[in-house]
Amino acid sequence: PKDENSQGRYFDSNTRLRDAVAGVREAVTVVDEAALAAAQEAAFPPPPDMSQLKLGDAAPPRPPLPEHETPPPRPPPPEEEEEEVAFPTPKPNQPIMVAAHQLHLEAQKWSSKGKEIVAAAKKMAL
Repeated sequence: PKDENSQGRYFDSNTRLRDAVAGVREAVTVVDEAALAAAQEAAFPPPPDMSQLKLGDAAPPRPPLPEHETPPPRPPPPEEEEEEVAFPTPKPNQPIMVAAHQLHLEAQKWSSKGKEIVAAAKKMAL
């Protein structure tokens, strides 16, 4: 809670408990030291010789562009829904519904249905 002294003691106790559990695991685990050293050596290859590395090497050549291929046709623009969605007026104690209602009203302003200028702008954009 708000007692920082108690929190500190709790975290210290928790850390000591985890360390003790880890100590038990180490105590009961049988480890072949030679096999462990060989596995660690095989898992990590030696680092490369830094004197052999060069920064001036050129990048590989670019692959050739595809030949005789035409790009796929552009998909048709999305069709607007014909039906009007009934959106209930939200109550003041529903802030998420109020925000969704405002977004719905704003989206309706940009609908091209019945608005020639918005439809023309959408056609120009595509």
